[in-house]
Amino acid sequence: LIFIMMWLTLFFLIHFAFTFKKDKKEDALLKTHIVALLHGVLSFIFSSMFINEFGIDFELKNSPLSVRIVSLSLGYFNYDLIICIIFGIWDWKLMWHHGLAIIGFLTPILLGKGVFVLVLALFLGESSNFPMHVRALLKFFYLKHTKIYELFDIMYFLIYIFARGVISPYYSVFALLSKSIPMFTKITFAAQVF
Repeated sequence: LIFIMMWLTLFFLIHFAFTFKKDKKEDALLKTHIVALLHGVLSFIFSSMFINEFGIDFELKNSPLSVRIVSLSLGYFNYDLIICIIFGIWDWKLMWHHGLAIIGFLTPILLGKGVFVLVLALFLGESSNFPMHVRALLKFFYLKHTKIYELFDIMYFLIYIFARGVISPYYSVFALLSKSIPMFTKITFAAQVF
């Protein structure tokens, strides 16, 4: 709940402080991309630090730190779902993705095992999300046909292909074979990294 409130507060601070677009839905969508960019950066940094400290171990027990990292994103997915419903900017793909993420992120926390695989999913999934969100923001400000957009477009696709097309399939095998990861979390891992 703390992380949901944190993300909601951040969104509404941005929402009431700035108006970027005349169209309310488009303005809300732009603001969700700003918060998503911050979520992606924080998730990538925290998951990177965790993996650097503890290595890649699918049998790693839940720790307070790993649970907080996953809870940060669990709060984000709940916040984003709430905002998208409030502002009418949701679609069924978003509902499916966020619903799966919420259940999948909550499952290992409640069962007390398997959180590490979601820290790894955040690392792999968020690695390409920074340039993706920068691209989206550049589009909102009509900078799609610029060199800076091209740079972030190329960065996004290169990182995406490497992280999700090369590294993710490799680690998915280990995640699927792990006995300490709940099945629904294995599905969530696969859904988040592909």
